Amino acid sequence: MPVFHYQKEHITIRVQNMFGEKKVDSKNVFSIVDQSAEFFGGTGKFKSKIKNELGNEIENYLFELNFIVEIDGSLSDIKIVGNNDEKNEHIKKTIFNIKEKWNPAKIEGQNVRSYFRINF
Repeated sequence: MPVFHYQKEHITIRVQNMFGEKKVDSKNVFSIVDQSAEFFGGTGKFKSKIKNELGNEIENYLFELNFIVEIDGSLSDIKIVGNNDEKNEHIKKTIFNIKEKWNPAKIEGQNVRSYFRINF
């Protein structure tokens, strides 16, 4: 017997049949997932890539990088939290230019949008 769930903002129908199949709304951005998004080679490699691109510009500069990993592995909604707006904007532009994609997060085996945060 199908089970239907509805959300208020936009209607999402989740159907669960006797085999347990479920559909996750691909428009939502998730904080809690079954499998986290991952950069090929890991977060350390992504951080190294950013540091290599920026060189001495971010040496001893503490900031937080927040973004969304999209279903296709691209990044969106990149935000830099640090105490120098000019540096933050430059870091953001550099990150937009990184072309390698991430492996997206998964819920119930389905790719989903997810939040990601990295401290530098």
